[in-house]
Amino acid sequence: MAAARRVGLVFDDRYLTHNTGLDKFGERTPYPYSEPVQHVSRPGLVGRAKHLMDLYGVTDQMVRIDPVTRDIVQTIYIRKVERVGGKLQNVEFDQVVDFRDPGKE
Repeated sequence: MAAARRVGLVFDDRYLTHNTGLDKFGERTPYPYSEPVQHVSRPGLVGRAKHLMDLYGVTDQMVRIDPVTRDIVQTIYIRKVERVGGKLQNVEFDQVVDFRDPGKE
């Protein structure tokens, strides 16, 4: 059986201020296109997509990727081995939220 593939999300609030350049057409002759089409990365569409993914819990299932370093940002769990019910088990006792690769700081 193949291992499940994880999907990552690269997102930064700066993406919501991205200028796709459509405003440069202004009132000029429609060149080089007869009708300029809004770019797929326009802020309104990006914001709506991110909001819907948050609303339906999709982003919670994705691996977060830092847009600057391109490293995975994740919660790591600190565990210790304890005897529970006569058996040795890993027991979580702490966590580090938004952990980033310490070698790249």
